[in-house]
Amino acid sequence: MAGSKRCPECGTPVKVTNLADHYGRVHPRAKLKLSKEEQVAVERASVRRDRPTSHADWRVVAAILVVVAVAAAGIGAWWITQLRPPAAGRIQVSPTVWDFGDIDQSLQTHTFQVRNNGTTPLRLDGISTSCMCTSADLTYMGTTSPRFGQHENPPWTLTMYPGTGGTLTVYYDPTAHPERGHFQRDIYILSSDPAQREVVVSIHATEV
Repeated sequence: MAGSKRCPECGTPVKVTNLADHYGRVHPRAKLKLSKEEQVAVERASVRRDRPTSHADWRVVAAILVVVAVAAAGIGAWWITQLRPPAAGRIQVSPTVWDFGDIDQSLQTHTFQVRNNGTTPLRLDGISTSCMCTSADLTYMGTTSPRFGQHENPPWTLTMYPGTGGTLTVYYDPTAHPERGHFQRDIYILSSDPAQREVVVSIHATEV
């Protein structure tokens, strides 16, 4: 064992720095049997072990405590942000369902209100529909988007500021299919709202 010495009394390998403790615990009366050089080595080891903590040592301990405290504060702040929903744009559509009732083969339209009820800007990322018979566009601050349908919609985004809103106009064309009866069609609005990335607006109609 590196840095060790066999106890002259019992032959047990003991670290030199622990020799004084070994003698005190196992051979309390045998210390005087050591040679003068060995007694000096034991006393030096005892002095090194029992010396008071220096100012430098306290500075190291203080630095470690500061690092631990800063790390704990950072983890706590991160955890709080995970528990508290971040401020973000919040989309609200009203109403979310509209029933045209009994209709003939003429074009039907209805307007829905779309608002940002959040505290930061809301980004709209696109609009699409569930059927080729249904299309929609959105008007905000005097500007109207392209007409969106089921397929081949153009790239489009819009920023809606907090507390403002626009209108979503939905168009239903009964002549797009020859069937009669009750139909439900959906309009999908994609946004940056973390609580609901996609809002679904539904329309109902009964073709007679």
